[in-house]
Amino acid sequence: MEKFKEALSQLPTWTVLAWSNQLLSILYSNNDVLGDTVYPIVLRLAQEYPQAMWVSFNFVQQKSKYPKIDHLLQPPGLVVLFLEELAKVSLPSTRALGFLESIEDITNSSEMKQLWQKFSQTNFSTEQTRLEKIFFTDSIKNGLIEVVQKVQNSDDMAQDKASFQKVIGKLKKEIQITDKKLSAVTKLSDLSRTLANFMKSSHKDTIEIPGQYEMAMDQVFKESTTKIAGFKDEVKVFASLRKPIKITIIGDDGKDYDFLVKNGEDLRQDQRIGK
Repeated sequence: MEKFKEALSQLPTWTVLAWSNQLLSILYSNNDVLGDTVYPIVLRLAQEYPQAMWVSFNFVQQKSKYPKIDHLLQPPGLVVLFLEELAKVSLPSTRALGFLESIEDITNSSEMKQLWQKFSQTNFSTEQTRLEKIFFTDSIKNGLIEVVQKVQNSDDMAQDKASFQKVIGKLKKEIQITDKKLSAVTKLSDLSRTLANFMKSSHKDTIEIPGQYEMAMDQVFKESTTKIAGFKDEVKVFASLRKPIKITIIGDDGKDYDFLVKNGEDLRQDQRIGK
C-alpha cells in the first residue's frame, strides 16, 4: 500500500482527473486505510482542479471528515444555485417517493430532521412550479408531515417500523394516483424556471458543462472548457421506474449537450447527472 501511495504522489494531477469521482467515493468510504491512501491525490485535485469536482462533491454526505478538502471544494454561488435547481429537474412524485423510501432507513430523529428540511426547501418554497402546485395537494402534504412527525416522535424506531411502513404505504398509493396528472411534462420551465431562463451573459461567474474532465487525455485548463450558455426548454421524461429526465444544455461553443438527470433514488444520495 505504501508503494502505491508513493506512486500516486508522483503522478501529474491531471492524469487522474477522469477518476476524480471514484477517488472521492473511496476517500469518503468506510475504509480509512484506502481513504488515507488516496487523500494526498484528492487534496491535490481539490487545489488544482476544484471546478472538476464541485458537482460530485455535492453528493458527499460527510464533508466535515476532511476539513481542508471541504474548504477547497466549496463552490461559488452560481454553481450552488445550479445544483439546487438541478434537484428540481424531476417529477414531484419521484421526489416524494424517494423521500419516503429514505425514511424507511432512518435510524434517528436528527437524520429525519435534516431530510425533511432539505425536502421542504426543494418542494415547498414560495416559488413553487406549476407541477408542484398540482401535485402537492393538502392531502399529500399533510400525509408527509404526519409521517415525519411519527418518526421524529418515536422512542423506538425499530419497534415502530411496521407502523411507519403502514402509513408510508398508504401515502405511496395516493402519490402514484396523483402522479398520473403529471405524465405530459415536456418543458424545463415546468420543473425549474431558473434553469429555463438562465443566460450566461447575465452572470459574472460561469458554470462549466459537467463531465469535461472524465475523458481528459492531456492537461486541462479552466479557460479552455465549455461553459453553460443556457438551456433548451424541451425535456423528455422517460417511463422507467424513476422517470429520469433528458435536458439539453447549450454550450458557449454553440453546441447542444444532452444530459440525463436522475433524482429520487434516495435523498441521501441526491441527484445524478450524466451524458
